[in-house]
Amino acid sequence: MREIHDGKEKTRAAIAKAGLITIRKILSMILSGLLAACLLFVLYLAVSSGNESKFYLGNYKLVCILSGSMEPAIGMGSLTIVKNVSPEELAVNDVITFKLIEGSETLVTHRIININSDGNSFITKGDGNNVPDSSPVYYDHVIGKVVLSIPLLGYIINFLKTPFGIVTFIALLILTGLIRRLIKVSKTTDR
Repeated sequence: MREIHDGKEKTRAAIAKAGLITIRKILSMILSGLLAACLLFVLYLAVSSGNESKFYLGNYKLVCILSGSMEPAIGMGSLTIVKNVSPEELAVNDVITFKLIEGSETLVTHRIININSDGNSFITKGDGNNVPDSSPVYYDHVIGKVVLSIPLLGYIINFLKTPFGIVTFIALLILTGLIRRLIKVSKTTDR
């Protein structure tokens, strides 16, 4: 009778161990999928945005801040998320991103300090600047309103868009895979 009970215990232990191995495999597949998605996202950034420091994500634009004109509110190297909004929705003190001049791809992120009486332009100023911007921002130049700023992430994204950054990122992915394999081999030899 004791042998039957011990056999059941061993079977339960084997089932539990198999369950843990299955969970481990599922988690490994999820992690691999996330790493692959990150790699594809970084490659997308590098290819789609060329030399500019911006890219789209649905109704939002991600913009890397390259100057200190909005410090201390938005630091240099921050990544901002800019929501596409109608200019009529904007108000004084909103931080907006806009095209510097018509036809230009250069973007500026500054705060609205006044809405002009002409009804189609804003006066803006960088928080770190002493004077307002020299030209009004016309409604058709507005990209959107800054809804979130993530400090320092812009530096990382700009680095990952360089050839060296892409190679470094790929090398880290490969190194992560090798370390995972070594850990797996180490666990199987310990048994």
